[in-house]
Amino acid sequence: MPKILIIKVSSLGDVVHTLPVVADIQRHMPDAQIDWLAEEGFTDLVRLVAGVRHVIPFALRRWRKQLFRSPTWREMRALQRTLAAKAYDAVIDCQGLLKTAWIARYARRAGTGVLSGLANRTEGSGYEWPVRFFYDQRIRIAPHTHVVERSRQLVAAALGFA
Repeated sequence: MPKILIIKVSSLGDVVHTLPVVADIQRHMPDAQIDWLAEEGFTDLVRLVAGVRHVIPFALRRWRKQLFRSPTWREMRALQRTLAAKAYDAVIDCQGLLKTAWIARYARRAGTGVLSGLANRTEGSGYEWPVRFFYDQRIRIAPHTHVVERSRQLVAAALGFA
């Protein structure tokens, strides 16, 4: 049973546009265990998606406002430990930002799987080019690919299906 972590934390539209990847994974890998890392304000939405086993809250928006408080640092360390303990076979960063690539490394550390993400900017994406250095597998997507299709192509390539 492959354990897969999807990382798409924000915004609401980005999360909604990425939801179809769960059905794609289930269609090609019916025994996959799918977890999702999402901004804490969107976790209830992701929990509604059939096929998502666990939703892991990411509180960066709140943490930024309270960065110098010890409870914030405790929560951040707890998230790191939670991700490291999961031992994912595949970690897929659908966001393409430094904040998500950074946290994806914690999920990748414990597993023997591959950390995958975008290799290039596409129209409408918030891609930050240094993330390429975090990924084991960098996946190129055509520059004018619709946001829904971009996530679907990324996940399919990362997991080895069409």
